[in-house]
Amino acid sequence: MAETPGRLTTWCRLLRVPNLFTVPGDPLAGFMLATGGVLHGRVAGAMATSLLLYAAGLLLNDYFDRHVDAKERPERPIPSGAASARIVLAVGLALLVAAVGVAFAVSHPGAGAVATALALTVFAYDAGLKRVRWLGPVVMGSCRAGSVVLGATFAFRPMPPPVLVAAGIAWAYTVCITVLAAGEVSGAPLGKKAFLPCMVLAAGGGAMAPFFASTGGVRFFGISLLAIAAIEASQGAIAVCRGRIPVPPFIGRLIRAMIAVQAAWCLWRIPLEAHEAGVPVLGAFVLLKLGAEFASRRFYGS
Repeated sequence: MAETPGRLTTWCRLLRVPNLFTVPGDPLAGFMLATGGVLHGRVAGAMATSLLLYAAGLLLNDYFDRHVDAKERPERPIPSGAASARIVLAVGLALLVAAVGVAFAVSHPGAGAVATALALTVFAYDAGLKRVRWLGPVVMGSCRAGSVVLGATFAFRPMPPPVLVAAGIAWAYTVCITVLAAGEVSGAPLGKKAFLPCMVLAAGGGAMAPFFASTGGVRFFGISLLAIAAIEASQGAIAVCRGRIPVPPFIGRLIRAMIAVQAAWCLWRIPLEAHEAGVPVLGAFVLLKLGAEFASRRFYGS
């Protein structure tokens, strides 16, 4: 008889802990792209809001998928009996409400409205939109792009073009990952589709190039981080196509690659006279990357 996992392990599986490390960078990047590399304490509210929304989406995903998981992935916390469906639903809804509350309390009504729209989108996606062919990936991508936009709204400034371009890249990258993740259960080979995320990152780097504000070492690190993310995605694609790794770890690797992309976007807008601001930002992303990789050794991100 299989051993029942502990409560902490169960909730870590529900929350896909490795993925949580990829969330704060979206609003942080949106904020810094909007302010030209200037940080402010309000960004913490944006990061908390995004984390709450993301965590809620993961819990609601397992709640609404519990009947499908009972057939396809019975080891998941709810169908295996390790977690109560009612408690997972209640916590997921509470996190959605908390996210909207934080946005209204910390920022202005505009940020609260964006958070509300994201909360409704997250719920609608989990409740049924993800089962609509092609619409599901589009909506999922919108949630990730919305997280970048959310960070920019906390900046109390007009929405500049770099934010919209970064949001577009996040949308396209997430759409590709969602399409690839559909093959997790079926086991169907991904083929050349596995290289789509890498291609999105390469094209996205070119689209962001006109918005460089950093110079010297800061610019070098920004370009290098984007290259690292693209290489990581391409290496994962090669490995999964050759059968060296299964699809779930590959999806997790793609999601974690976003941390380097987010760091690159933050460094992108730091001007030369404020280059020292890049040190704590880069340090924070290094910690996020290390945390994500460490957690991924025990938990899948899918």
